[in-house]
Amino acid sequence: MVYDPNQTSMGYFKKSIEHRFGIEVKISNNPQKLIDDADIIVCATSSKDPLFPGESIKPGTHISSIGSHLPTHRELDEVLINRANIIAAGSKEACLNEAGDFIIPINQGKLDSERIINIGDIILGKYKGRDKEKDITVFKSVGIALQDVIVANLAYQRATKNLTGTEFEF
Repeated sequence: MVYDPNQTSMGYFKKSIEHRFGIEVKISNNPQKLIDDADIIVCATSSKDPLFPGESIKPGTHISSIGSHLPTHRELDEVLINRANIIAAGSKEACLNEAGDFIIPINQGKLDSERIINIGDIILGKYKGRDKEKDITVFKSVGIALQDVIVANLAYQRATKNLTGTEFEF
């Protein structure tokens, strides 16, 4: 299911995903119904303001926020952040410098930055992930340049191997 306040963008996204992956994408015009029914919510917007009220998230939901990456923008409100049992970041340092989702509530005294952990530390077993089925978990990523370089290199290697793509000079 997908929701976008921009109907044109939502229609384009639906067609693109269906064509590319051969799957059906259902559109919803009721974002609250999606939130009420969802076990996993992925936010990928450039929103300046929270997308939904944090109190509307049901126990056991996982939220990934990969959109807004400016100190003054956020997809998630402080209510949701504080309801989360686990708050993980792609890079805690990057998020504390770039993610309004964390910066705004920290500056308002509504979030202790010590609650935020690097996702890598969960993967390495330094911190436990979801402990109970009803735990609310949040993952925030603002992107990491090293990851971008690695993905770009992989794409380049595959394009070179398959003799596809367009070569250009910088």
